[in-house]
Amino acid sequence: MPPVAAKLVTIVAAFETEAPIQKKLAALKVHGYSVTNVTGRGRHGQQPGGFFEAKNVSFSIVTTEARARQILEWVDAELAPSYPCIAYATDVMAVPADLLR
Repeated sequence: MPPVAAKLVTIVAAFETEAPIQKKLAALKVHGYSVTNVTGRGRHGQQPGGFFEAKNVSFSIVTTEARARQILEWVDAELAPSYPCIAYATDVMAVPADLLR
């Protein structure tokens, strides 16, 4: 199958949001994503992470444009008011296409 147009949604948020984000993704019928621990600097200062410090989490989700919009709207309405986070979507090409269903 040829590549199809898709969206890559990235959510970077405080470590304690991992479970609520996973729960919401399941409710939106998102079946696949990657989660990594990340460090960096943002509006809330340095987030160094470390052995005893909680790192931020980053979710990478390849999905349809409609589902990407749902995810971003949820982050804006429900996650961002309570937790430090950022979410964005970029255009990508993906294979296999059937994984986006």
